[in-house]
Amino acid sequence: MKKYDVAASILEILEDNEIHSMNEIAEKLELSRLTVFRHIQTLSLHYDIETFKGGQIRGGVRLKTITKLDVSYLSSNDLQSVMSAIGSLQDPEGNIQRLVKDLANRIRKEQENDRFRKENCSREVG
Repeated sequence: MKKYDVAASILEILEDNEIHSMNEIAEKLELSRLTVFRHIQTLSLHYDIETFKGGQIRGGVRLKTITKLDVSYLSSNDLQSVMSAIGSLQDPEGNIQRLVKDLANRIRKEQENDRFRKENCSREVG
């Protein structure tokens, strides 16, 4: 497995915002615990990864994620401009494209949640 594939796979595992042990990640990716540890050290330079001490039983790592993405102050045109600008950056490894997809999904989910809340609030009031 290539280095960037390992890093992407680790990030996929961590994206659920749960705490995962090094052993768990190593088993899922069929790698040594030390290899996973080294990749997580490198990833933590670029991503907000929390490390929890406690040995093999209670210890682990978690990727901190944005729990609420507030884009209500941006118009659809503003959002499209931001996404286009980010997407136009040079990105040989595809990291920016993944970021753009992730942001688009988060924005879509937030908009759906806002619509759902508004619909339910109007039903409760009416």
